[in-house]
Amino acid sequence: MKNLKLGVKIGAGVIIATIIVAAIVIPLILNQFNQVISQEESERSQARYETLLASLQARAEAAADMANLLAQTEAVTAAMARRDRDYLKQEYVPIFENLKKEGLRQLHFHGPNNVTIFRAHSPGKHSDNLTSRRPDIARVNQEKRAYLGPARGKSGFGIRGAVPAYHQGRHVGAIEFGLAFDENFVAEFKNTYDADVIFHLKDKDGFQLYAKTTDSELTTAELSKVFGGTSLLEKATIAGTPKLVRAGIISDSIGQPIGVIEIILDNQSNVAALHSVFKAIGFSVFLAAVFIGLLLFYFSRAIVRPIGQVSTLLNEVAKGDFNKRLNMDRGDEIGVLSRALDG
Repeated sequence: MKNLKLGVKIGAGVIIATIIVAAIVIPLILNQFNQVISQEESERSQARYETLLASLQARAEAAADMANLLAQTEAVTAAMARRDRDYLKQEYVPIFENLKKEGLRQLHFHGPNNVTIFRAHSPGKHSDNLTSRRPDIARVNQEKRAYLGPARGKSGFGIRGAVPAYHQGRHVGAIEFGLAFDENFVAEFKNTYDADVIFHLKDKDGFQLYAKTTDSELTTAELSKVFGGTSLLEKATIAGTPKLVRAGIISDSIGQPIGVIEIILDNQSNVAALHSVFKAIGFSVFLAAVFIGLLLFYFSRAIVRPIGQVSTLLNEVAKGDFNKRLNMDRGDEIGVLSRALDG
């Protein structure tokens, strides 16, 4: 090292210092930017998940509102009190059929002992006890309050709203409306919020793919982990497009987990932003290299070259030649040295 020329030493020092600074600063910048992007991805995907749950809740509240409307109708509660299926069939099967195109899937009149009085969606099926199969209905009758949300029943899975019904102050059972949670619902959600949805319904054999707008990206092991209470957020590339995959639990009207909601979001903008940062850093490194080159050129012209001239003069003096002069017009230490040597 001591045998290297001064210009080489200065250049090496500047380059090494620059490399050290870059090695410290660039990872810090990238780490900070990655944290910002990860936070945005987490919040955006969580917001879509919560929006879906809110949409389900809004449907359940609409179902409960319709059930409440019938529960406040004297003729309906009177028919429930006397278990008049003929009246309920005559009045509400036509209404149910008309509302099916609006997404209505179920209209169910329950007795106070959880035994079916009448199903408008299946008029021939009645008198079955739902105490074990529909704990939400058992709770409506027992606690005398509404239960609403996703539920699984004999007619399938749907969004239910069940409310207690009274006739002349006596509890006569519960009225339940069920709205669709199917391909149409998830397709509507996708069109509104630009997010694919896959609903995995848990059953005794694992998970049943109940409704979807695209294929699932999750394994059975991942679904089981989410169903156990662990939220999932991962990145994936689907058909060459960067995506975010968020998965969380969906619970029924009594708070019991019944499946997993998988939401897939586009993530192209964040990936493009990250690529832009890499390009900006690369361009900055290029500019820094140019600047260092100019800086070294300046040092060579302003410091190293004059010192080399001084060294040449001293060599001539050592050989006995006292006639040469440097004639440097400088105000710095090199100029003071040159004037001293010029005598």
